[in-house]
Amino acid sequence: MADTISQVEAIPAAYPTEDNDALWQRVEAYVAHRWTERSVVWIVDGPGHWRAPLTPVSGLSAEIWKNGAYEAVTLEASPMGGVILPHGTYRITATVGADNPVPAIVMQAFERLRGYVEAEVVGAPGAYAVSMREGQLSQSIRRKPEWMAQALVLSGAADLLRQFRRA
Repeated sequence: MADTISQVEAIPAAYPTEDNDALWQRVEAYVAHRWTERSVVWIVDGPGHWRAPLTPVSGLSAEIWKNGAYEAVTLEASPMGGVILPHGTYRITATVGADNPVPAIVMQAFERLRGYVEAEVVGAPGAYAVSMREGQLSQSIRRKPEWMAQALVLSGAADLLRQFRRA
């Protein structure tokens, strides 16, 4: 099995919704699927079978490092999907994502995450200290430092995204 050494993913021109790019980035970091197109470059060390860790993928091209520079190479398709890499270091470039409609379950996960992050009510998820005062109306909520790191799980979004997880 060939090893992926690095992955550099471009920022897409737009995310599926016009707001909260940071939340879409969190969702995409959790799953292997992309719903908007962008380019990706992987550095892969062979030999062995290699499959792009993101999906859907198109326009795959490869170069092998030889004599101090990358040279274009044609790769053999693998019967398991992906490609078979002979010994060497490769730079593989592709387009990932498709401008297909986002599945309803993914939009529901995004909305759950947004609701969790934007919650500003007493007893909000992630809150560990709540103080309230009636005279002069004062309210404060403090959250645990890790509340955002756990947002996908605590909001229920992670459960909905399970089928799109990385293998």
